[in-house]
Amino acid sequence: YEAPEYDFNEVTTGIGGGTCQAATTLYGAVLLANLDVVVRGNHSMTVDYVDASMDAAVSASKDFRFANNLDYPVYISTMVTDNWATVKIYGPPCEYEIRLESEIISTFEPKGRKFEDDTSGQYVYYVDEEPVLKTEGKPGMKSQGFRVYYDRVTGEEVMREDFEVDTYYAAQPVYWRGVHPRE
Repeated sequence: YEAPEYDFNEVTTGIGGGTCQAATTLYGAVLLANLDVVVRGNHSMTVDYVDASMDAAVSASKDFRFANNLDYPVYISTMVTDNWATVKIYGPPCEYEIRLESEIISTFEPKGRKFEDDTSGQYVYYVDEEPVLKTEGKPGMKSQGFRVYYDRVTGEEVMREDFEVDTYYAAQPVYWRGVHPRE
């Protein structure tokens, strides 16, 4: 299955694209079930389907692993439709209500822009024409995720678990440029 993938700070098309969405959905369920995250890496750039620091990237060099730190077994249920992927983890109830938070620490804009030759002339034909935007850029950022525990009776925050600070690269905007000289 071919789908968009991140290759460092560029979006490419490759086999297995979309696997990170499944890992990210599982990651969120693991956090909400109060299980231990053993290994997790973020994407090189932010993703559109979850807040910063709430993603889990998987690739040849990145893995997602978790452990059942509870005294009882858990049951993992998954369901996929055309529009949604759902992961539910069943086990003993946690004494706290758990919520996930994401905090953006800093952002930075991409430097410069990239160009691709429009050899077909569909968007820009002549070399002296203004380039046309193909793909918008993305800001980079540093962010941090938190697992926050609340008292189920009072609703007051009891504990806050902070995760490592994640860095997401900025992506340059990409423009079509013409390749044909005027005669």
